[in-house]
Amino acid sequence: MRTTAHYHLVLHAGSDPEAFETLFADDGMRDVLQTTRITSAFDTRLLRATREPPGDDTDSVSFGRYVWQVDVTLMTDAGYRFGENVERLQERVAGVATVYGVDAFTTVAAAG
Repeated sequence: MRTTAHYHLVLHAGSDPEAFETLFADDGMRDVLQTTRITSAFDTRLLRATREPPGDDTDSVSFGRYVWQVDVTLMTDAGYRFGENVERLQERVAGVATVYGVDAFTTVAAAG
């Protein structure tokens, strides 16, 4: 079974986006995730929110919102408690960003 979560984060005013993004590079945040007896794999990626300026289809502007996408492969369909990672994630990004939510999803259909 594969399940996914989106951890929502927002940078604090004056924080360096590049330094923040570096925290997540090369699985630097993987130890934030709680492993369980049924966890077989984690895949993660950091996504930066962008918006297209009106009338400009070539340039996007970041406005400090991020999603840390975490995919968990489980050996059973017992589920994964993504909320248990929020406190550890917040401790890791304290002073730079705030975790303001987490949404969990289970794959019900996939293409290809």
